[in-house]
Amino acid sequence: MKNNIYLISILCTLLTHSQYLIASELAAKDITLSNLQLWIDSKENTLEILGEPDSKSTLYNEIDGLTIIVWNYKKSEIHFTNNHTSGFVLNDRRLALTKLKSLFVGATRDRVYEYLKESKLDIIEGKDFIKVPIKDTLYYLLIGITNNSISQLSIWQDS
Repeated sequence: MKNNIYLISILCTLLTHSQYLIASELAAKDITLSNLQLWIDSKENTLEILGEPDSKSTLYNEIDGLTIIVWNYKKSEIHFTNNHTSGFVLNDRRLALTKLKSLFVGATRDRVYEYLKESKLDIIEGKDFIKVPIKDTLYYLLIGITNNSISQLSIWQDS
């Protein structure tokens, strides 16, 4: 009987720890922007969901050697590489993270920490930013902080 209790205790500890590890990383599927799945949805899907952008431009990514198409919606941007969404920069509330509703431009730093703590997400903290690693990628959700609130949300690639 004692062996069974000991074995059950070990299994419960292992299950709890493995659930924590799974929950501690932000999954790529959780990065949805106004119902657009990052790295999956196309320009056509974006047009259907958001309509025509206010303006369009291009950037050259020296790290990857790729040209990035940028669509601007007010102060925010959606980036496309090879016709698929590949990043974003949110500077206002015109566009929003669909699944991570607590993270939005204007949210207080305290609210961000409360959300990240509840979600048990790994973070890397700087003076004016918080980076949340995206599982199995070289990318981060970058949370810019100014005057104790979120001033920008974007996708950041480590080189």
